Amino acid sequence: MALLEISNLTVHIEDPATGNAIPLVDNFSLNVQAGEFVGLIGETGSGKSVIARILGGAIRQSWKITCKSFRFDGEELLKDTHTLDTKRLAQLVGVIDQDPSNVIDPSVKIGPQIIHRMNLSKRWCGFKWHKKRKQYKELEDLLTRMGIKDPDPLLNSYFADLSQTEQHLMSIAMTIVADPVFLIADEPTTGLNAISTQRVQSLLKRLNANFNKTILYLSNNFLTVKHLVTSAHILYFGQIVERFTNVDDINQRLLDYAHHPYTRLFLQSLPDFTSSKLIYKTPLYEIPGELPELDNIPVGCRFGPRCEFAQRECMQCPPFVKDRETNYSEFACHFPVDYLSPTQVEKMRDLREQIKQQTSIIED
Repeated sequence: MALLEISNLTVHIEDPATGNAIPLVDNFSLNVQAGEFVGLIGETGSGKSVIARILGGAIRQSWKITCKSFRFDGEELLKDTHTLDTKRLAQLVGVIDQDPSNVIDPSVKIGPQIIHRMNLSKRWCGFKWHKKRKQYKELEDLLTRMGIKDPDPLLNSYFADLSQTEQHLMSIAMTIVADPVFLIADEPTTGLNAISTQRVQSLLKRLNANFNKTILYLSNNFLTVKHLVTSAHILYFGQIVERFTNVDDINQRLLDYAHHPYTRLFLQSLPDFTSSKLIYKTPLYEIPGELPELDNIPVGCRFGPRCEFAQRECMQCPPFVKDRETNYSEFACHFPVDYLSPTQVEKMRDLREQIKQQTSIIED
């Protein structure tokens, strides 16, 4: 049984200018097994943080959600199609936020705040003096693994006294010590230097491998998480376009297993500075076109206006289809890249060019 099962989650916000409902997230479905390390990958603005807040039970009043099913550890948390049990989610799920100021109280020293989070965990019991000593020892061990050799000055400081890196590390520690059943890391290494990034990712990897901690890692760069996750979900403007399993087996050849046009373009746009193929001072690859405006969201596949293979069928959301040869991926696309013959590709490009010319004539 999956630890987390979400089926057809849609999130709307109201446009203050027109009063229209704008779908930020469209028919989002996700299954996460207990002990799994899952990646949710997408550009900035794709809806990752919205999903993280919903999973953490921090749903804003301006958000209107609809969902077919939302189960956690076999328990249905959907009271009706529009209401989630946010208290239950907040108890079970821990979110490492991108912004430490959302987690840390600036009016209280860091140490008491972290100890309070530790007290929320059910694993602490016994005599008070023994519990406090044990908590502090474990906290020191955790901060040491995160690269903080002398934690006492940080624990006795206020939020404003810390550097940006220290603020991020304390925010991560506050989430981990609460020992959540399900841990969501929303771009946890934002603002950290290379050494701190490596240590935080190693810590998350150990939590997953040694303590069977279930983790959902949100990132805008697949290259930074491909060595961590066992499965990856590619998100574009609130829609899952492709899913990969067994990432450990295919992470060096992931581009060969990508079928959705957006996935191909997205992976090609990520510069791998460790590769000898990246030539000095050459222009980096970029995805053509721009993200759509919130008041003009495309119907059907949201990548359609930017896709060179898009046809009339793309105005209908495609179902997920499994890879023909392997079970490494499934994708939602009417015209997957490597399933098209060269003749089909040429015809599609000619047709799009004709449409562009006709459109330009009408505009003139």
